Amino acid sequence: MFVHKPQITPVTYKQNLAHTLFETCHHQPWAILLSSANSVHPNSRYDIVALNPIVTVETTGDTSKVSINGQVSQTTQEPFALIRELQHEYLPYTPELEDVPFCGGWLGYFGYDLGRQVENMPEIAEHDIHAPDLALGLYNSA
Repeated sequence: MFVHKPQITPVTYKQNLAHTLFETCHHQPWAILLSSANSVHPNSRYDIVALNPIVTVETTGDTSKVSINGQVSQTTQEPFALIRELQHEYLPYTPELEDVPFCGGWLGYFGYDLGRQVENMPEIAEHDIHAPDLALGLYNSA
């Protein structure tokens, strides 16, 4: 198995640098910005920009749409097992580097309604937001 050694390039922090960089690529599908470097919290040190996930998963109800290299398939596999399986197949190793919060892995969101996959919950809320219950991209760099 080939293990990708991360290349780390420190840059001098300039306010809004990540936002300026993200403006050049935000139009790309699945481009993501995690911004906390400008926060006052003591653990806030990094802004993370990630592009071009190697796998994407979108789950709505019992169906997940998986996209790999432009090939889209659908499955009713339990979403948490699905993302574990895809992680193992497409990015089995991500290095843990001291002081580097993210070198690759899943980024995205888990919606509240995804809870129905793990417990029986009543459906009392109106479905007024038309978004997947889960949307994740598997990124091999950031």
